[in-house]
Order: sequence, then structure tokens, then C-alpha cells
Amino acid sequence: MIIPELPEYLTLLGGAEYKGLIISLFTITAMVSRPFSGKLADRIGRVPVMIFGAAVCLVCSIFYPIVTTLAGFFLLRLVHGFSTGFTPTGITAYLADIVPAQKRGEAMGLLGTATAVGMAGGPALGGLIANQVGLDAMFFCSSFLAFISIAILLTTRETLKTKERFSITHLKVKRKDFFEPLVLAPCLVMVLTAFSYGTVFTIIPDFGQFVGIKNKGLLFTYLTVASLVIRLLAGKASDRYGRVPVLRISTVFILLSMLVIGSASTSLQLILGVTLYGFAQGSTSPTLLAWATDLSHEGFKGRGIASLYIFMELGIGLGAFLSGLLYANDSSLFFITFLVSGLLSLLALIYLLMMPKPPKEFNMKKLILYAVVLVFVVELIAVILNLATLNFVVKPLIMISLAAYYLVSTQHRTTLFLIAILFCWTGDVLLLFETELFFMAGLIAFLTGHVLYILCYQRMRFNKSKNPLLGPQKVRFALPIVLAGTGLVVVLYPVLGDLRIPVMIYALVITLMALQALFRFGFTSNKSFVLVFIGAILFMISDSLLAINKFLMPIQFASFYIMSAYMMAQYLIIEGVIAHTNPK
Repeated sequence: MIIPELPEYLTLLGGAEYKGLIISLFTITAMVSRPFSGKLADRIGRVPVMIFGAAVCLVCSIFYPIVTTLAGFFLLRLVHGFSTGFTPTGITAYLADIVPAQKRGEAMGLLGTATAVGMAGGPALGGLIANQVGLDAMFFCSSFLAFISIAILLTTRETLKTKERFSITHLKVKRKDFFEPLVLAPCLVMVLTAFSYGTVFTIIPDFGQFVGIKNKGLLFTYLTVASLVIRLLAGKASDRYGRVPVLRISTVFILLSMLVIGSASTSLQLILGVTLYGFAQGSTSPTLLAWATDLSHEGFKGRGIASLYIFMELGIGLGAFLSGLLYANDSSLFFITFLVSGLLSLLALIYLLMMPKPPKEFNMKKLILYAVVLVFVVELIAVILNLATLNFVVKPLIMISLAAYYLVSTQHRTTLFLIAILFCWTGDVLLLFETELFFMAGLIAFLTGHVLYILCYQRMRFNKSKNPLLGPQKVRFALPIVLAGTGLVVVLYPVLGDLRIPVMIYALVITLMALQALFRFGFTSNKSFVLVFIGAILFMISDSLLAINKFLMPIQFASFYIMSAYMMAQYLIIEGVIAHTNPK
């Protein structure tokens, strides 16, 4: 409820440059308190742990308006962290006691749904109260809601079967109380993905103001509503398909959301990015909780859950603190700040992909293919949402990822084909700069790439042919390709101006490239022929759309169609070459 307004409150106190501490100080005590809350939940009960956390929230919210110094504010943030350190640990352990293991994901989804309802209404209500009445009223309302939660908990039945009376000795924690080794895997994923959560909650209020969103809580409402929508579905999916498969998908969406948010320049783009992150975060959180509960020892669920929360607080704290340092109140650094969070989520994805299904071994080719797909998806998102910065970063990765895929997919690599890929990469980079000079340079780079493709197609043939195209057949199948290439030049010729000769030469070469792909029929495997030929045709379609859009008339969603055809063309050509060198 109060988080969206705290950056402005801290600015009023004269601490604008310390915004990263708002979340990080809170998470320090939340993280430190986890071993205690886990041990107490397993010893004295789940309900007392929840009540203590709610009581801390009640007291701290009362004191925010009273303490008006920076030191006092930061001390309150430290103390306030105990609320998060205790209450979620008790709630999750309580839920694990009353729900069967086969429905644990669904239960965690329901818990997350309830949390999301509060997080959706809280920031919006807090922002409304702060704007209409004042910050003090917002803090007192937060305290009142904590009081209501305590009243509810006092009527809740305890689920811990064997309880102990509280003793000061319960606060003495041993090394084993700090971490449950059985939950290491979900903890590693948690710390890498929670970093983005700290970044979002620290930077989004300022980002919202930058793009013209006055009610900073509104963005958090979009985030939590999206999280609310997906949590129950994600929990059920993890029960049915497994925790790791669901997490692989959710971490991809965290990465995508960080890139979209960082590239946003309008309120709509920022809202789309935040909503996408809500879906991603809403899928990740309940799945990780269910996974950690699955792995925890039956008698020490509190410790296992507390371990996961420790890594969550560590990730959030680091994300909040480091994103505050990276951002440094400089709007030009939004993209870099969110890119760092995205890259850490990418590490989590790689870790999850490297967890093989027994008895299968890790497959590097499949991992890089995942990376290729990810690059394609991010590029299309950048194109659809017109995110120029993101496009500038991702487009050069298209051919780099495809080159890596080629290198790990075959032992029979050819230097000539790699050089062709290099020239296509050069063309991609040059065409990022939208001037006539760079357009000509990019045209020359792709022209060279096509010539090299032609040479590769001539060399990638079997010595003995199997049912090759005969003379009349060559003419019949080649004629549509020739007509398409020459017809486009005829249509464009009047509007090409000084680019007539270069474009005509380029059209001739790409038509020859497609014809050479056609004439491989019978001299290679059927799979190789089909893949390369379709790739060559898609290349012609992509370049034709580009030329029509640039010289003749604008095409709606042209960039999307051009890049979709282009990326699929390059992938199919490379896959076809691999199929030729690895015949089965």
C-alpha cells in the first residue's frame, strides 16, 4: 500500500539519492529474520509467527508520520522488514500443513492470488489516499489494515501438531537453521529472478512519472492484477506438468518484460511491460514455493520455506540497491538498469534448462535453439511495440545466435558458409542506421552474403543425383521465381532514382540464390532441399516487402512481416545446410 509513495516521501525528507535503500533496508531485516521465523514456525506454531509479523506492520505504519528524519526513516524500514520476515513464512507453512502434496501448486497459486488482491488494491488505494488526503492518512490506513489481520489470526486454529512454549532459547539459531540444503535449486532460481522484483519496485515509480503517469500506484495495480490472473493457472500447471517446465517459461517472460520495460518511451509501452512482468512474476512465485515445499523435510517445512524466502529477500534487496545505484536518478539509464535484471533472469533460465530429465544428458544444441527462439521473440516484440533501443540491442543477436546454432549442430562446418553468415550479420547491423549511406552499405553486405550462399549451394551437393530436375522441369519451376524477381524490379523502377542499378543487381543476385536453391533438388536429401528452398523464397519475400515499403508505398505492420520472414528464412537455410552435412 505504501511502497509506491515512499520514494516521494523520502524525497520530501531530503533523501532522493537514497531511493535504492527503501526496499533494500526492508529486505535486510526480512532476510535476517527468516532463520528465526522458520525455526519458530516449526517449534511454537505457525499462527504466532504470523501475528508477530502483522504486529510489526501495525506499529511501523503508525510511526512513519511521526519520525521525520532520514535516520529515523531508515531505522523504520529496517524494523518494518520483520513483518515480511515472519508473516509469509508462517502462512506458507500453515498452507503446506493443510493441503495435500498433489495440489500444492494450486494452493500456492491461491495464496498468491490472495496476496495479489491485496497488492493490486493496496498501491491504488494508497496512491488515492496520498493524493486526496495526504501521506499521513495513508500510513494510518495501512496500520488499521494490519490491526484487522491480527484480529483474524487470533481466531485461527493452529496446525502444528507438536507445539512448544516460547522460550528465549528458541532465538538461538544454529548453522543448520540458516539454510535447508534440500531446497538449493529453487533458492538459486529465486535469487536470480527476484532481482527484477527489487528493480521494478524501486525504479517503476520514477519511470511512471517520466512517461506521464501521475498515480504511481496505478502501475503496481496493473502488475498485481496480471499476477492475480495467472497465479492459480500457473499453480495448477506446475502440479500437472512439473515445477521446472513452468519455471522455464516464466523466466523467459521475466526476461522479455525487463527488456520491454527498459525500452519503454510511452505510458502504454510501460504498462504493457509491467503487465507482462506481472504474468511472469505471478507464475514464478507460487511455483517456486511449491517446489521448495516439495523438497523440504517433512518436520522442517518452516526451515525450507524460510530458506527460499531468504534468497528471495537477497534477490529483492540486491535488485533494489543495485538498481538504485545504476539508475542514479538519470532517465537515460532506465534501459541499462532493467537490462541487468533481464540478464540475471536469463542465467536462471540457463540453469533450469541445464537440469536434465533423467536419464537424458544436457543438450547444448537444444539450449542454443532455445536462445535462437528467444532472440526471435524479443526482436518481434521490439518491432511490434516500436522499441528502438531494444531493437538496436537484439537485432545483431539474430545471426550470432544462428551461427552458434550452426557451430554446435554439425561437425562438417564450412568456412565459406560462416563467412556468408558474417556478411548477413554485417547487413543487419548496418541497416539499423536509417540513412541512405548505411542502406547502401547494408545492401552490399547482404549482396555479398547471397553470392556466398550461391557458392555454398553449388558445393553442398551429392556427387550422384537422385531424380534431379530435367531441362523442361527446371524452366517450369524456375519461371515463377524469375517472374517474381523481375516483376518487382519493373514495378519499383520508376521510383528507385539513383538506387536503380544497385537494387537491380541485388534483385538479380537474390533471384539467382533462390534458383540455385531450387536446382539442388535431387542432389541433396529431401529435408535439406525443402528447408533451404523455402528459406530462399522467404528471403525473397522479406526483401520484396522491404523494398515495397521503402520505395513504393507503406505497408501496415511492415517491419513485423519483414523481420518474421527474414528470421525464418535464415533459420531454415541454416537448418537445411545442417541437414545436408548430417544426412540420416
